[in-house]
Amino acid sequence: MSAHAPEKYWLGIDIGSVSLGLVVINEQKKTLHHEYLFHHGNIAQILHDRLALLDLSRIVQIGHNHRAGDFFADGVSINDQLACIEGILFQQEKTGSAFVIGGETFGLILFDEKFRYRKYISNSSCAAGTGAFLDQQAERLGLPGSAELSCLANSFEGQPPKIATRCAVFAKTDLIHCQQQGYAIEAISAGLCQGLAHNIYDTLIKGVKLQEPLVAVGGVSKNPRVMDYLSEMIGLPLVIPEHSALSGAIGCAVIAQSKNVDQPHEVSFSLATLLKEQIQERHYFYGPLASKRSVHPDFTGHRHYLSQDVEVDAYDPSLNKGVISAYLGIDIGSTSTKAVVMDMAQTGHIYFGLYTRTAGQPIQATQSLLKVLREIEEQQGIRFEFLGVGTKGKDGPQPVIRTA
Repeated sequence: MSAHAPEKYWLGIDIGSVSLGLVVINEQKKTLHHEYLFHHGNIAQILHDRLALLDLSRIVQIGHNHRAGDFFADGVSINDQLACIEGILFQQEKTGSAFVIGGETFGLILFDEKFRYRKYISNSSCAAGTGAFLDQQAERLGLPGSAELSCLANSFEGQPPKIATRCAVFAKTDLIHCQQQGYAIEAISAGLCQGLAHNIYDTLIKGVKLQEPLVAVGGVSKNPRVMDYLSEMIGLPLVIPEHSALSGAIGCAVIAQSKNVDQPHEVSFSLATLLKEQIQERHYFYGPLASKRSVHPDFTGHRHYLSQDVEVDAYDPSLNKGVISAYLGIDIGSTSTKAVVMDMAQTGHIYFGLYTRTAGQPIQATQSLLKVLREIEEQQGIRFEFLGVGTKGKDGPQPVIRTA
């Protein structure tokens, strides 16, 4: 925003379960500044940092959704649903039906023939089919976030594998099966997007007459693959406004401007008085748990270090050089892959423990552990002679034990 602009500004802030939207409009309702950020639970600090960059002296009024009320000492508190509706109609004046797909919930807003609000249908409290669900699955696949998952899904061509997204537990099982069957991460990402679209369709559309134009807003509306699948299932095109993820913030700004018309005097905002002081101290009914009778193992001589992406625990740093007879156990899970090298035949002593993230690629994860074992052999002048190898977990339908 220009410091010399004579215009007055209105600020709208929408705080969701995973993201924060911020929009500044002028007297002509033109968007001058907008931001969409993932707050990762650190809402107070992000609000402070972003508002510090704005010229609050030119802000005439601030509108924020109810969730943001815990952080603001001033401004107009606005109902979340009302803000979203206002933001949708501001961007797409003629809206027949609107999908609102956020990080925590998703819903369908129905309008009548004159494009007036008629009804709202929402999902249950389960997060399946929301942006948070995609974030969770992206992490399980070793991706930075749902944005990367969206890009991978959009690059896939063909029929993706079917993944049950009605429940995060079922989705986890299906992901493992897809990995076992050799599906590429692009195909799995597309399957997640298709399953999510199916979940939205099954929850909101059945028995409902949709009126065009159909609009989609919320963070997930920026996922083109989910929108394409949903449009294909409905059989109608979806309109994605330019600032679809900021609909709530836009609505807050527009409503704040309308409420400011009848205000007899202007409000002066400052960062010091605008935000509430957050209480950091916590009080508990009971004291912390204390271990009084437990006997802890002796980790004398234990060494822990990181080799590439593999965590290594060396329990016997003084191994004699030469050939060491041992057993290898491998456990491949949905999020992590582990291995131990131990002298099970005699004392049950563990020589080494290894840990790495599966990241949606169980074969590569196992290869990483074996590569580190080879490095250990070279560094310490030893060679493991494995008398038996056992595998457990998601790597096969039954445990596998092979002996020499």
